[in-house]
Amino acid sequence: ADPQINFTRTASATSAAQGETVTLTYRVANEGSVTLRDVQVYDDMPGVGLVGTIDSLYPGNMRELTVQVIVDEDKTSSPRLTYHTDAQSQSTVYVLENLEIVVYNPNLTVTLKADDSLVDAGQSVTLVCNVVRSEERHDHGRDAGHDHRGRDH
Repeated sequence: ADPQINFTRTASATSAAQGETVTLTYRVANEGSVTLRDVQVYDDMPGVGLVGTIDSLYPGNMRELTVQVIVDEDKTSSPRLTYHTDAQSQSTVYVLENLEIVVYNPNLTVTLKADDSLVDAGQSVTLVCNVVRSEERHDHGRDAGHDHRGRDH
């Protein structure tokens, strides 16, 4: 009886404005026939580390762990989990691919217009300044290797 794990990580966004919060969700499903013991989920992203520990994950059960990350710079999510079974005391490590979360900078367009182009010295002129912000956002709610096994469509 070999352990079978479905381990996924999803992000609420893969780009965010400076200082915004992104939620990372880690899903661990035991799809095998043996109980997984001391399941520890880590993310090597700076400021995250140990996401959580699941003492026992029985066959057919699933757990989700979440962490919120403030995007103050481009960050890389690098999750892994470790576990062992009753039959093996040594931990097994399972690693997921990296996911980049990037800071996007809004594009600002500034225009300045005068109500009169020719004025004499000492005369006043009215200036109108327009600032237009255009945002570029990408990949909201992107799944990172989500598996849809066992669902009826």
